[in-house]
Amino acid sequence: MIYFMYYIKEDVMKSKTKDRLFYIIVISLVIAVAIGCFAYIIKDRNNFNKNKSEADSLLELSKTSEPVVKADIDSNLLRRIDFDELTAKNSDATRWLYVPGTKLDSPVMQEQVPGRYFYDLRGFNKQWNGCGSFLVPAHSSEISDAHTLILGHRMNSYNGEWQFSELPVRWGSKQGAEAYQYVYVYHKDRAQRWRVWAGMDADPENMIYDTPYRLGSDEYEDMLNHIAEYSRYTVGDRPTKTNETLTLSTCNQVGYVWKRFALTCVLDAEYYYDDGRYVNVGDNLAYNFWKANWDENDKIDFGGFHG
Repeated sequence: MIYFMYYIKEDVMKSKTKDRLFYIIVISLVIAVAIGCFAYIIKDRNNFNKNKSEADSLLELSKTSEPVVKADIDSNLLRRIDFDELTAKNSDATRWLYVPGTKLDSPVMQEQVPGRYFYDLRGFNKQWNGCGSFLVPAHSSEISDAHTLILGHRMNSYNGEWQFSELPVRWGSKQGAEAYQYVYVYHKDRAQRWRVWAGMDADPENMIYDTPYRLGSDEYEDMLNHIAEYSRYTVGDRPTKTNETLTLSTCNQVGYVWKRFALTCVLDAEYYYDDGRYVNVGDNLAYNFWKANWDENDKIDFGGFHG
């Protein structure tokens, strides 16, 4: 009987030891995960601060004298970025993206090598910053693309709005698109206003990334039909194949494998600085940029942006 009780007690002690070991392992794993998450948040915050500091300095660089108010012209079209000073620091900064009422107010970098994303994780100064820059992919054709693509990261929003962190939130519904109707893109010689048209979820192989598209081509019309069919929503009149479009696209969403959010806009108005010419493109007037050297073999897939 004594031996029997001894073995029972020994089994109980072994069981308790195993339980303690199990709890120790679980607690250790929880602590390790917590430390890892904390380290990631700190690193993310440091990247955010570095990126914000650079963005703030660029905003100062972009300030010019107050534009002269002109009747019947959107005042945002009269804003002028000092591209001479901007490109003196980095010649790849060929555009400037701005949306009133948001934090989107930054240079857009033009990639130089097709299929390469130099600014994917680099800032304006070409140094690694973990956040990247807004970028326009390069393509081998000399044709002016009917569909401009601006890529940016879908950043964590707990640090506040930066990059395209709020793109799928702010424009995720028709109500948001109606509240933020216009996207502005500034060039050295002109300012453009783009009207928000459609918001869609897209995978990297989506045809919206298969640029360039020739303005007026059937292939371009197929892409517009594709956007109209598969978007979460559309707002206003549908563009035709003679209308230029602009798409702002995030990288892949964490937790939603291979899906990006893409906001497509239609060219609405342009203002040319030097001659003061205002063009109300609207939904029907076409800007044709056809070129005789168009070659379908120049098409490049920009779904490779890793994000």
